[in-house]
Amino acid sequence: MKRNRLTRPATIGLIGLTAFTLAACQEEVLEVPMISSASECTTSIPGATPEECKAAIDQANAEHQATAPRYDAVAVCEEQHGAGNCVADNSSGGGSIFMPILMGYMMGSLMSKLGGGAAAGAANARSVPMYPGAGGGLQTADGSTKVAAGSGTAKVGPQAFKAQPTTLGKAPMSSATVRSTGGFGNSTTSGGRTSSGGGGFGG
Repeated sequence: MKRNRLTRPATIGLIGLTAFTLAACQEEVLEVPMISSASECTTSIPGATPEECKAAIDQANAEHQATAPRYDAVAVCEEQHGAGNCVADNSSGGGSIFMPILMGYMMGSLMSKLGGGAAAGAANARSVPMYPGAGGGLQTADGSTKVAAGSGTAKVGPQAFKAQPTTLGKAPMSSATVRSTGGFGNSTTSGGRTSSGGGGFGG
């Protein structure tokens, strides 16, 4: 009896610790506005001002130029992003580097406009450029967050807004590089969340 009284508090403490650990591991889900163009911003996001939209889109466009996936051949790019979804990177000068087209924006800096679905402090999140995936849908620059192609909203994890490394001025990915990682985003998708949006971008 004495031993049972001594071990019972320890057992209760272990159960409490386990519950706390499981709760801490649950990923936060954020509801994010998705748009396909600058003109769609104020009409699609309740309460968004033209100034807020311009600032968010300018930031995402600058990030696109700095961090978009870059490949050494259009065929390699299209294998990862789909036929017709790649263009020459004009910033490279020689036209020998290719990148996926910018298909839309995940408006993290404006997610607070959605009200109750936004997390505290969400207004400080970055807005993110989104790219086509070969199998459909849209992905972040590293492929770790995937959403259905569509305007409206998507539910994503906080990792969707993590800073991306610059690819500007770096060696583009080759076919061998892509094979070594298993394809676009496959080396980083373990922390990703597949989410759904509305209809097709631009549709």
